[in-house]
Amino acid sequence: MVCKMGKVLVICVDRDDDVGRKTGIKGPIIGKDNNVRAAVALAIADPEDADVNTMFSAISIYDELKKDDKESIEVVTLSGDPKVGVRSDKEIVRQIEEVISKTSATSAILVSDGEEDEFIYPIISSRLNIDSVKRVYIRQNASVEGTYYLITKALKDPKLRQKIIVPIAFILVILGMAMWFNVLHVGVVVLSIILGIYMLVWAYSLDDRVINAIKDIKENATERTLSFTLSIVALTIFIVGCIYGYKGYESSTISISSRYLVFFSNGFWWWIISIWLYEMAGTVEIILEEWRVPRAFWVINITLMAIAITFWSLYSLISATLGYGSEVLPLIYISLILGVSMSVFAAMLRIYFKQKGQIENEI
Repeated sequence: MVCKMGKVLVICVDRDDDVGRKTGIKGPIIGKDNNVRAAVALAIADPEDADVNTMFSAISIYDELKKDDKESIEVVTLSGDPKVGVRSDKEIVRQIEEVISKTSATSAILVSDGEEDEFIYPIISSRLNIDSVKRVYIRQNASVEGTYYLITKALKDPKLRQKIIVPIAFILVILGMAMWFNVLHVGVVVLSIILGIYMLVWAYSLDDRVINAIKDIKENATERTLSFTLSIVALTIFIVGCIYGYKGYESSTISISSRYLVFFSNGFWWWIISIWLYEMAGTVEIILEEWRVPRAFWVINITLMAIAITFWSLYSLISATLGYGSEVLPLIYISLILGVSMSVFAAMLRIYFKQKGQIENEI
């Protein structure tokens, strides 16, 4: 018997939103009737889509469990986004939270084709107890013709082409050009770098992050002109600090280790000012729009002051230890204690405001 303490969801997850793309039906799809209609529509649009079998399997499990419990079972299909990765997973999170709020579910049975369990399972299990995982496998003809058909079918999928064919094409083009110009060793080095970058981008979904960053820059440039301008000024000041640090490093005649200290000391306050301007960009917008000083303003300023005092004290201590500074050690220790104390105070202030719900949307 299924426990009646909370509703159990039979969940099918369409991470790349085949249902939405091919049928126009948006997730979450809640209830047996809606899921049957969506599964039939997907089967008509693309009879060979693996999600068809997964959805019907979820409906079958729902019917089986419904015999024992009439009230506490529900079937739902969650759909992600064609851009599989951060974007699709965020959409799945949004939909599962919407379903939980509507059904008051406490546990789930996950139905999948097994391909993306490692991505889907943590998302669901962080919000619901997973009672069972059902993997759906499609029986295939083992003949040579069937294998050939499956390969050609897979290569028509644009997602698989991008992940498999593009790297192979890069390998062939680079190695071919390297052999043509008789610089095979250079081709191997270039190929290693490109494939390494490609793997990093693919592993960490850096393409999604770059796209989101570009969108944020566009939005800030058009909707939040002042904060965008301050951010550009902050970046410029940071670069100026690096230039001053490098000039001090180049003109110094002392040891290498001490030249790094000169680089740090010449650029340090420029960097602190640039960070302060960057952090203040959003705060200034709030002040001008709402005519109030947000509590984040105080946390940010105290934190930056603590960082500045602490790092400068550490720099002075190292310089004095190496014999390149004229600072008095007791004053260094006092400033170091002051910086650490301010850091602790800023952390406590942030925690206090967050508990009061007064800073959640400000920093």
